[in-house]
Amino acid sequence: MLRFLRTARDAARTVYALAVVGVITIILGTFVIVLGSFSPNSPIIRPTMRLWGFVFMKVCGVDWEVEGMEHLEKGRSYVLVSNHQSNLDPPFHIAVFSDRLSVRFLAKAELFKIPLFAQAMRRIGIVETDRAAHAAAHRKINRQVGVVVERGLSLVIYPEGTRSRDGSVRPLKKGAFRIAIDNDMPVVPIATVGLREAWEPGKKLIHGGRARMVIHESIPTISMTPADIDALRDRVGAIIADAHARLNA
Repeated sequence: MLRFLRTARDAARTVYALAVVGVITIILGTFVIVLGSFSPNSPIIRPTMRLWGFVFMKVCGVDWEVEGMEHLEKGRSYVLVSNHQSNLDPPFHIAVFSDRLSVRFLAKAELFKIPLFAQAMRRIGIVETDRAAHAAAHRKINRQVGVVVERGLSLVIYPEGTRSRDGSVRPLKKGAFRIAIDNDMPVVPIATVGLREAWEPGKKLIHGGRARMVIHESIPTISMTPADIDALRDRVGAIIADAHARLNA
């Protein structure tokens, strides 16, 4: 009986959350499209994104605690590298980081086919990625990242490439670290737990819960070359894995 009641509660939460998120995405997305058309660097965009992320997390029943926020300097451009657990990761990171930074993401080309959502992403500077690893794809991404840096924005990247199905930290891919080194952006390792349990990958029901995140000190890349990509990736991967294990202990 108790299990049935929990499932019913989570089903109601899921319907309510998705309905609210759909409405605020249409309203705030339209606002961002209009605002971005006239003023792509408007200071109003950051609190608008933060409002979207905050409401998203709250209607999904997720609370959070954050350690290490003092490591982020307001207005600076970082590559924020995090493990990837759930569809809740982007709204969570927007809700948290937007208190200090204007953050953007790497997004798959497929997402840019969604009406309204695509226009909003382009207006605010979301970086469109190509799964191909050829030189032209790297140049295209770096051009977009260059605009991000010029505008004083930061990038959140999930270098595992996909959400972890079992909650473990998967091996990190090189792309995030290539971007950081190519653009002289400091890398900030991020470890997050709790979001997988709140909305498990591949599952329909949102359960809610508590997320915890650790933000580590930034690693400068100003003197690094492409030859340092592997070492940087391994260093960041070890930091994230250690913090992830500590949070889960």
